[in-house]
Amino acid sequence: KVLQHGEEVLARDKQFTSTEWNYIRAEMTALRSLNYFYLIRAFKDVPFTKKVVNSDAEVEAFPLTNQLTILDSIILDCQRVEGQARNRFSDRRDSKGMITNSAIYAMLADMHLWRASLHEGRHDMSVPDKTVDVHGDSVSYTIDDDYRKAIDYAELSQERLAQQTLEEGRSSGLSMSRTETFDY
Repeated sequence: KVLQHGEEVLARDKQFTSTEWNYIRAEMTALRSLNYFYLIRAFKDVPFTKKVVNSDAEVEAFPLTNQLTILDSIILDCQRVEGQARNRFSDRRDSKGMITNSAIYAMLADMHLWRASLHEGRHDMSVPDKTVDVHGDSVSYTIDDDYRKAIDYAELSQERLAQQTLEEGRSSGLSMSRTETFDY
């Protein structure tokens, strides 16, 4: 509902800024993606929809969707909002427990790793260049490309965490150098 009605709230509420909406949209998209990611890892094929259910009368049974189809969709969703979430929250506990850019990059790393592993585990090496249609968008990938993206997103997530820690140190008055090691 947040994703469906956010633009309407932005148009009506002059105190609600487009920056705040972008943060919330990135968070909600990532949370939906994370929930589906947990589901497909645990159960493989699951019912999948992005349809908003506003009342009990709108509840319906959704057919099982192939886990790779869902994975392609949630990767694309997260890529669409990457870099649009907060880098950190004012409270350190929120930065560690809520969706930040670092969290989205970590999710993308795990999702790319999972997709490459699924294809490789199925001996689906015939996917040297797989192109799929995801809700009208054409998405191409290879197993090697997914492994590379997993590494790139993991590094990006670590960089954002280090930046987050530096910013937290500055805002609390601590002096830290970029060469210090951090325990995550």
